Amino acid sequence: MTNISNDTLIIGLTGSFGSGVSEIANLLSDEGFRVLKVSDFLKAEATKLGTPISRHSLQLIGNNLRKNDIEKDGGDGGYLIRKAIDVLQKEDNSKYKGIALESIKNPGEINELRKYPNAFLVAIDAPESIRWGRLKHLPEYKSGQQAFTGDDQRDKKEDLYCTQNKTGNKLLFGQEVTICVDLADVLINNIGKITDKEEFKRNILNILGPIINGPGTREPTQHELFMSQAYNTSLMSPCLKRQVGAIIVKIDKGSKRAYLISSGYNKAPRGNIDCIKGSCRRDERKRKISEILQYCPKCGHKFGSAYICPNQECQYSKKEHKIKDDITLSRGLDICPAVHAEEQSILQAAYLGSASLEDAILYSTTFPCLMCAKMIIQVGIKKIFFIDPYPDKYSRDTLINAEIELEKFEGIKAQAYYKSFKRNIDN
Repeated sequence: MTNISNDTLIIGLTGSFGSGVSEIANLLSDEGFRVLKVSDFLKAEATKLGTPISRHSLQLIGNNLRKNDIEKDGGDGGYLIRKAIDVLQKEDNSKYKGIALESIKNPGEINELRKYPNAFLVAIDAPESIRWGRLKHLPEYKSGQQAFTGDDQRDKKEDLYCTQNKTGNKLLFGQEVTICVDLADVLINNIGKITDKEEFKRNILNILGPIINGPGTREPTQHELFMSQAYNTSLMSPCLKRQVGAIIVKIDKGSKRAYLISSGYNKAPRGNIDCIKGSCRRDERKRKISEILQYCPKCGHKFGSAYICPNQECQYSKKEHKIKDDITLSRGLDICPAVHAEEQSILQAAYLGSASLEDAILYSTTFPCLMCAKMIIQVGIKKIFFIDPYPDKYSRDTLINAEIELEKFEGIKAQAYYKSFKRNIDN
């Protein structure tokens, strides 16, 4: 019997429901992978508890298992992945090309996955409108899209924390697909029709080629190269919230080669103090607003616990509302001391007197905010590649109105770039 070792290829799959995670799992199975569904453990637990199986009931069971793992066993929420590995260790894996785990929903599960040197996390994504179109025929959504949107919001971001006994760290135990997608080694955009199976298969196997078949299967794409550089630049940022990197490139009309013009990361301007030496000003504003916020700004009713409006007709009567963001101008970006990565890259080009940015391409590890979007438009940048799965609506609309091309990055990210493309070259 051949058990899982450090050389075993393990691919973890993550993504919002309806994005095509199961389709990739089936494809990998056809390619010789042993596929194990994490949800099978949840269904077995539901059967043991006598709980009817539904999306919501399985989610609650998963949450409780992760919570127990953190609070009682001193883990970090990776229980389900450990459970899967325990099952696989008892099997003969020699006949498989690798292992695929479907589907990862929590950062603790990613931590568990990455204990294995040859493990990769693959995220597949699609806009909500496309996913709704794929799932609206299901019985649980016969009442309409609102039920789907509620499930989708809980799937992407629950923000459920508990304190770990051993270290006292606050750890997430709910579903956090947005974070999982952000932490992925590979991003796949599944915006086409899954029914076109051959095209779907070619695209996926091309992207995953260096992972499945080893470095040298293909060279990195231009987009993988530049997004990797943007990510590496982001690591210079001292921001407490999110390190962001951006680079600007231009295509030489003669040779068609792309040249890096400038780069930037979010940091306070010269002579000013970064938040890392104090506290986040955005958090401070939200804290002050929380202290004085007693009445609903929409309908005037007095708030209950967790700022829930008692008026059932009000948008703030639901637990998932974002009132602190709504009433904090620009999500607090207007008081953030940092010059954003996109701004820094534009200003660097001006400071160094480099080439015009007319028709240039911007690669950013996040989607630009509205303030950056306006600057991007004015300097003549024509296209933006980004990673964020859920772009800022106001910024997006502004860029589209200016006919800026927006393309979500697809391919191998910086975390796995070296491991995927570094070939062993004989002397």
